[in-house]
Amino acid sequence: LFDTVKIGAHGDQSSHSATLDAQGPQLTASLAVAGALTHPAKDQNGWQGSLTALSFTPKDAPGWTLAKPAPIAYAKNAAQFGELCMTSNDARICATASQSADDSMQAKFSIAHLKLKTIASFADPDAPLRLDGEINGEGNVARTGAGALSGSANIVSAAGSVAYPDSQQQPLVSYRDFAITAKLD
Repeated sequence: LFDTVKIGAHGDQSSHSATLDAQGPQLTASLAVAGALTHPAKDQNGWQGSLTALSFTPKDAPGWTLAKPAPIAYAKNAAQFGELCMTSNDARICATASQSADDSMQAKFSIAHLKLKTIASFADPDAPLRLDGEINGEGNVARTGAGALSGSANIVSAAGSVAYPDSQQQPLVSYRDFAITAKLD
Protein backbone atom coordinates (compact mmCIF):
# COMPACT_ATOMS: atom_id res chain seq x y z
CA LEU A 1 0.00 0.00 0.00
CA PHE A 2 2.77 2.48 0.94
CA ASP A 3 6.31 2.68 -0.45
CA THR A 4 7.53 5.28 2.06
CA VAL A 5 6.44 5.82 5.67
CA LYS A 6 7.92 8.50 7.92
CA ILE A 7 7.09 8.75 11.62
CA GLY A 8 8.13 11.60 13.88
CA ALA A 9 7.60 12.29 17.58
CA HIS A 10 8.89 14.73 20.15
CA GLY A 11 8.05 16.05 23.59
CA ASP A 12 7.48 14.57 27.02
CA GLN A 13 4.52 13.38 29.09
CA SER A 14 3.24 16.90 29.70
CA SER A 15 3.31 17.97 26.04
CA HIS A 16 4.06 15.89 22.97
CA SER A 17 3.28 15.51 19.29
CA ALA A 18 3.58 12.86 16.61
CA THR A 19 3.38 12.85 12.84
CA LEU A 20 2.98 10.19 10.19
CA ASP A 21 3.52 10.65 6.46
CA ALA A 22 2.96 7.78 4.03
CA GLN A 23 3.25 7.68 0.26
CA GLY A 24 2.28 4.92 -2.11
CA PRO A 25 1.17 4.35 -5.67
CA GLN A 26 -2.55 4.39 -4.79
CA LEU A 27 -2.66 6.69 -1.74
CA THR A 28 -0.75 9.46 0.03
CA ALA A 29 -1.66 10.13 3.67
CA SER A 30 -0.46 12.21 6.61
CA LEU A 31 -1.58 12.89 10.15
CA ALA A 32 -0.44 14.81 13.20
CA VAL A 33 -1.53 14.61 16.83
CA ALA A 34 -0.60 16.72 19.84
CA GLY A 35 -1.48 16.26 23.48
CA ALA A 36 -0.45 15.35 26.99
CA LEU A 37 -0.83 12.51 29.44
CA THR A 38 -3.39 13.21 32.15
CA HIS A 39 -3.52 11.79 35.65
CA PRO A 40 -7.16 11.90 36.85
CA ALA A 41 -6.34 9.52 39.70
CA LYS A 42 -3.08 8.31 41.12
CA ASP A 43 -3.08 4.96 39.32
CA GLN A 44 -5.06 5.94 36.23
CA ASN A 45 -3.33 7.48 33.24
CA GLY A 46 -5.19 9.09 30.40
CA TRP A 47 -4.45 11.21 27.37
CA GLN A 48 -5.96 14.43 26.11
CA GLY A 49 -5.14 16.23 22.90
CA SER A 50 -6.21 16.66 19.34
CA LEU A 51 -5.82 15.37 15.86
CA THR A 52 -4.26 18.54 14.44
CA ALA A 53 -3.84 17.44 10.83
CA LEU A 54 -5.13 14.65 8.63
CA SER A 55 -5.01 14.38 4.87
CA PHE A 56 -5.18 11.68 2.27
CA THR A 57 -5.15 11.75 -1.49
CA PRO A 58 -6.15 8.71 -3.53
CA LYS A 59 -4.62 8.15 -6.97
CA ASP A 60 -6.10 10.47 -9.63
CA ALA A 61 -8.64 11.97 -7.21
CA PRO A 62 -8.98 15.16 -5.16
CA GLY A 63 -7.40 15.11 -1.71
CA TRP A 64 -9.23 15.14 1.62
CA THR A 65 -8.14 17.34 4.54
CA LEU A 66 -9.17 17.82 8.15
CA ALA A 67 -11.41 20.91 8.37
CA LYS A 68 -10.29 21.84 11.90
CA PRO A 69 -8.44 20.12 14.75
CA ALA A 70 -10.49 17.35 16.35
CA PRO A 71 -10.29 16.92 20.14
CA ILE A 72 -9.51 13.46 21.53
CA ALA A 73 -9.57 12.31 25.16
CA TYR A 74 -8.88 8.90 26.66
CA ALA A 75 -9.09 7.71 30.25
CA LYS A 76 -9.36 4.25 31.71
CA ASN A 77 -12.48 2.63 30.15
CA ALA A 78 -13.61 5.87 28.46
CA ALA A 79 -12.83 7.74 25.25
CA GLN A 80 -14.15 10.78 23.45
CA PHE A 81 -13.58 11.86 19.87
CA GLY A 82 -14.83 15.36 19.16
CA GLU A 83 -16.13 16.41 15.77
CA LEU A 84 -13.79 15.19 13.06
CA CYS A 85 -14.65 16.65 9.64
CA MET A 86 -12.88 15.79 6.41
CA THR A 87 -13.42 18.00 3.36
CA SER A 88 -12.65 17.69 -0.34
CA ASN A 89 -13.87 20.45 -2.64
CA ASP A 90 -17.51 20.85 -1.47
CA ALA A 91 -17.78 17.31 -0.05
CA ARG A 92 -17.77 16.92 3.73
CA ILE A 93 -17.83 13.89 6.04
CA CYS A 94 -18.05 14.42 9.82
CA ALA A 95 -18.18 12.06 12.79
CA THR A 96 -18.09 12.14 16.60
CA ALA A 97 -18.00 9.30 19.11
CA SER A 98 -17.73 8.68 22.83
CA GLN A 99 -17.62 5.71 25.15
CA SER A 100 -18.13 5.91 28.91
CA ALA A 101 -16.74 3.77 31.69
CA ASP A 102 -20.15 2.02 32.00
CA ASP A 103 -19.66 0.75 28.38
CA SER A 104 -22.33 3.08 27.00
CA MET A 105 -21.47 4.58 23.63
CA GLN A 106 -22.72 7.32 21.32
CA ALA A 107 -21.69 8.17 17.77
CA LYS A 108 -23.04 10.29 14.96
CA PHE A 109 -22.08 11.10 11.38
CA SER A 110 -23.01 13.42 8.55
CA ILE A 111 -22.21 13.26 4.84
CA ALA A 112 -22.63 16.16 2.42
CA HIS A 113 -22.01 16.16 -1.34
CA LEU A 114 -19.96 12.92 -1.36
CA LYS A 115 -19.53 12.01 -5.02
CA LEU A 116 -19.99 8.36 -5.99
CA LYS A 117 -16.76 8.51 -8.02
CA THR A 118 -14.90 9.42 -4.81
CA ILE A 119 -16.13 6.21 -3.16
CA ALA A 120 -15.05 4.25 -6.24
CA SER A 121 -11.58 5.84 -6.22
CA PHE A 122 -10.99 4.52 -2.70
CA ALA A 123 -12.41 1.08 -3.48
CA ASP A 124 -10.49 0.61 -6.75
CA PRO A 125 -8.72 3.61 -8.33
CA ASP A 126 -8.25 1.70 -11.59
CA ALA A 127 -11.87 0.52 -11.94
CA PRO A 128 -13.10 0.93 -15.54
CA LEU A 129 -16.39 2.55 -14.52
CA ARG A 130 -17.75 6.07 -14.60
CA LEU A 131 -19.94 6.98 -11.64
CA ASP A 132 -22.12 10.08 -11.45
CA GLY A 133 -24.15 11.29 -8.49
CA GLU A 134 -23.60 12.23 -4.86
CA ILE A 135 -24.65 11.04 -1.44
CA ASN A 136 -25.92 13.09 1.50
CA GLY A 137 -27.02 11.88 4.90
CA GLU A 138 -26.75 11.72 8.64
CA GLY A 139 -27.14 9.24 11.40
CA ASN A 140 -26.49 8.31 15.00
CA VAL A 141 -26.13 5.20 17.11
CA ALA A 142 -26.12 4.70 20.87
CA ARG A 143 -25.53 1.74 23.15
CA THR A 144 -26.48 1.62 26.81
CA GLY A 145 -24.13 0.12 29.37
CA ALA A 146 -26.34 -2.99 29.28
CA GLY A 147 -25.82 -3.33 25.52
CA ALA A 148 -29.17 -2.07 24.16
CA LEU A 149 -28.74 -0.34 20.81
CA SER A 150 -30.67 2.56 19.32
CA GLY A 151 -30.13 4.91 16.43
CA SER A 152 -31.11 6.06 13.00
CA ALA A 153 -29.61 6.80 9.61
CA ASN A 154 -30.83 8.58 6.52
CA ILE A 155 -28.85 8.39 3.24
CA VAL A 156 -30.15 10.07 0.07
CA SER A 157 -29.02 10.65 -3.49
CA ALA A 158 -31.13 12.69 -5.91
CA ALA A 159 -29.86 10.98 -9.08
CA GLY A 160 -26.92 8.95 -10.31
CA SER A 161 -25.57 6.39 -12.73
CA VAL A 162 -22.87 3.79 -13.27
CA ALA A 163 -21.51 3.30 -16.79
CA TYR A 164 -18.48 2.17 -18.73
CA PRO A 165 -16.51 5.22 -19.93
CA ASP A 166 -17.09 4.36 -23.60
CA SER A 167 -20.87 3.91 -23.24
CA GLN A 168 -22.09 6.96 -21.29
CA GLN A 169 -25.36 7.05 -23.15
CA GLN A 170 -26.24 3.53 -21.99
CA PRO A 171 -25.49 3.30 -18.23
CA LEU A 172 -25.37 -0.05 -16.49
CA VAL A 173 -27.49 1.39 -13.68
CA SER A 174 -29.21 4.72 -13.24
CA TYR A 175 -31.55 6.00 -10.52
CA ARG A 176 -33.55 8.96 -9.21
CA ASP A 177 -34.58 9.79 -5.64
CA PHE A 178 -32.57 7.03 -3.97
CA ALA A 179 -33.07 6.90 -0.18
CA ILE A 180 -32.19 4.57 2.66
CA THR A 181 -33.78 5.21 6.03
CA ALA A 182 -32.94 2.96 8.97
CA LYS A 183 -34.07 2.99 12.58
CA LEU A 184 -32.55 0.86 15.31
CA ASP A 185 -34.66 0.39 18.45
